[in-house]
Amino acid sequence: MQKILFLLTFIIWTLIHVYFLQLNEVLKVADSFAYLQMSEYIKSLSTQWFWTGWFGFLYSLPIAGIDYFLQNQFLSTQILNIVLFNFSGLLLYKIGKQYLTPKYLILLLILFFLSPILLHFNIAILSENIYIPLFLLTVLWLQNFIAEPKVSDAFWFAFLIALMYLTRGEAFIYLWAIWLVSFFLLFMTNDRFVDSDWYFRQKAQENTSLQKLLKKLTLWRFVSFNVLLVIMFGLFISPYLYHLNSFTWEWGLSNKGSSNLRQAQLRGKEKMDDAGFEQAVAELTPDLKHLIAGFAWGLKYDTPTTWVSLQSYILEDPSRFLSNWLENQKKLYSKNIPQIILWDAATLYFNEDSSLFYKNKLFFVGLLIPLILLIIWVINLLRNGKKDILIITFSFFFIASVFFTLFFTLNRYFLIFLPLFLLIIVYWIQTLDSTITFSWTGFATKNLDQNNFSRKNILKLLVAGGFVGIYCLWILSYYNTHKLDDERYLIKKEAGEWLKKENKPFSIINPNGMKPWEELNILERFPVVTYYTGTQHRWITPYTDSLKKLLTYSQFNNIDYLVVDTLDFKKYRPDLKFLLDEQKEFEGLERVKIFKKSFEGETQIVMIYKIIK
Repeated sequence: MQKILFLLTFIIWTLIHVYFLQLNEVLKVADSFAYLQMSEYIKSLSTQWFWTGWFGFLYSLPIAGIDYFLQNQFLSTQILNIVLFNFSGLLLYKIGKQYLTPKYLILLLILFFLSPILLHFNIAILSENIYIPLFLLTVLWLQNFIAEPKVSDAFWFAFLIALMYLTRGEAFIYLWAIWLVSFFLLFMTNDRFVDSDWYFRQKAQENTSLQKLLKKLTLWRFVSFNVLLVIMFGLFISPYLYHLNSFTWEWGLSNKGSSNLRQAQLRGKEKMDDAGFEQAVAELTPDLKHLIAGFAWGLKYDTPTTWVSLQSYILEDPSRFLSNWLENQKKLYSKNIPQIILWDAATLYFNEDSSLFYKNKLFFVGLLIPLILLIIWVINLLRNGKKDILIITFSFFFIASVFFTLFFTLNRYFLIFLPLFLLIIVYWIQTLDSTITFSWTGFATKNLDQNNFSRKNILKLLVAGGFVGIYCLWILSYYNTHKLDDERYLIKKEAGEWLKKENKPFSIINPNGMKPWEELNILERFPVVTYYTGTQHRWITPYTDSLKKLLTYSQFNNIDYLVVDTLDFKKYRPDLKFLLDEQKEFEGLERVKIFKKSFEGETQIVMIYKIIK
C-alpha cells in the first residue's frame, strides 16, 4: 500500500504540472533565451557561442537531446522539467527515509511537490530544474560517505560539483562544503575515515602505538581525499575553462565576479531590478563599442573600467563592507528564507502599507517559524545521535550563507536548500507526539479512549494539515497571479514573428541542414522579440540616457533593429523611454512598425526601429 501511495503522489504531481504548463507558453524570462540558444548550438554540435560563463551549458544539453527528436523547444523543456522534478522527489524520498516514517515521507513529498516557488521555477526554462537534483544527489552521496568514508569518493564528489558548476558557475564554492564535511568527519568520528575493514582498528583500542598510527593514517586519508577532490574537479572542468579563456582572454572559474562586485557597489540593498543592477550588467566601455559585462554577441569580453578585486572591495572600506554583509545576513534570515518557504504569504509582512503595520508585526512571528524549527530539529538530531544530515546541511548552508551575502542576497541562491528545509519542518511535526498510530486504511489511536484525541495529537494533525492546506491555497494564488502573464507578452511574440517574416530573405541555412538561423542583430532589453525572430544573437540595450551613445554602440556592432516597449523600458530603461513617443522622429533611427494592445486598462506598445547605418 505504501508503494501505491508514493506512486500516486508522483502521478498527481505530474498531472498538476501538466495543468500549470499553460502558464509558460510564451518566452518571458531573459535567462531562458540563453539556455534555449545554447541548446540550438548543441544540436548542431557547436560550442562556439557558449556565452561568457554567465550561463552554464549543462541544462541546455538534455534540452537539445529531446528537441532533436521533437523539434519543439518549449515542449522538450517541459518534458525534461517534469522528469527532473520527479527525480528530485525520488532523491528527497531516499534522503528523508532515514529520518521519517512512511506517512511523514508522504507529507514531505506533498509539501515538496506543492511548493509554489518550486513550481514557479519548474514550469520555467531555468537551470534550477537540473541544479536542485544535482544538489540532492550530492547530499545523498554524502550520507553514504559519512557512513563509510573512502578516499576514492573524492572522484565522485568532484564529478558532481563539476556538473553543478557547469550548470551554474558559482557552484565551485561547494568544494569548501565537501571539505567541511570531511573535516567534521575527521574530528567528530575519529577513526571512521579509515576503511572499515582495516585490520587493526579493533587492536588499536588496546595498543597506544597503533592508536598513534591510526591517527596518522586518518589524517593522511583526510588530506589525500581533499587533494584528490580539488585535482579531479580541476580536470573535469578544464576543457570548459579553456573555452572561457578563448573568449574572455582571462583565466578564472567564473567571470561573474567583477559584475557581482560592480552590482554590490551600485545597487540598493532591497530591490533586485534596480538601476544599480541594470547599470552593472549593461554599462558601456569608454569607447562606447562594447558592453562591460560581456553580454555582447561575438565580441571581445571587456573588464569594467572600475574593476575591483574582492580583496580591494573588502579592504577599501572595511566598516562599510562589514555593515553591508551584516545587512545581507539579516535580510537572508528575515526575508529570503521565509519567502522561499512561505512564498507570497511573506509579502504580508513586507507590505509597506501603513494600515497593515500592526498586522505585519504580528506576522513577523510566523516568519520566525523556520528558525525555530531549525533549532528544534538540531536538538532532536543531536539527542537521537543522527548527525550526518546535520553535518551536511550545516556545511553547505554555512558556505552559501557566507559567500552569497558578500555581494547581495537572492532567493535563487538558496532555493536548493528548500527540500532540506521541508525535511526539517516534517521531522519536527513527526516529533510532536507519537500517540497516534497510522494504518494505510485509516487512523487508529492508542492510549486514548475511543475517538478522543489528545491535545498534542490534535496539534500535530492541525500543523500537518495546515501546511498542506496553506500550500494548496498558495498554489492556487500563484496560478491566478500568473495566468495572464502570457497574454501580457503576446504582443512581443507578435512583433518577433512579424520581424522574422519581414526579414525572411536574409535567412541562411545551417550547413548541417538544421532550421534557418537569422543573421539579424536586434537590440532589446529582454530578448523576447529576438527569440521569436528565430535569431540566435542576443544584444542587450545599453544602460544610457544618450541616444548618441546608443547609436555609436549600435552602428559599430552592426545592429539592425532596436526594440522599445512599455513592458521593459519604463522600468529598466527609464532614461530611454522618450523613444516611445510616437510624435517624434529621431536622427539615426527609422520607425518601421508600432504594435499596440490594450491590457488591464493600459495600452502596451512595442516599437521597432531600424538603425540607419
